[in-house]
Amino acid sequence: SAGHLPPYHYNSQTGMLCLLPTSESYPLGVKPDTVFPSQQVAFHQREMLLFYSDGLVEAINPQVEGSACGEEILGYDGFETIVRENITPSVLETKDRIIHAIRQYTQGGIPADDMTLLVLRMDA
Repeated sequence: SAGHLPPYHYNSQTGMLCLLPTSESYPLGVKPDTVFPSQQVAFHQREMLLFYSDGLVEAINPQVEGSACGEEILGYDGFETIVRENITPSVLETKDRIIHAIRQYTQGGIPADDMTLLVLRMDA
């Protein structure tokens, strides 16, 4: 994984969204001689891969009633729900909708970490 979170794979024919299995390893650049395992995944037309940073998963809603500290972290389940609810055939629209949903969740708050999302679709 080179220190990255596992990507999501979206199968447009079945509507299934799943995390791709990754192996743990040192983050990229930490140890110069690290050999990273590789794997091959069948990737078909109109399927998508979503790569994201932990800042999206760790997005904070600053005003949650009943929370001990008054805020709540989105988490993996919340992020996956947002992804499922916002996938469209367009990678740009999918990206924009996911980022918009996370901004709504954070109520416009300043992110504590980077929020990076890359959506790829096989078109050939």
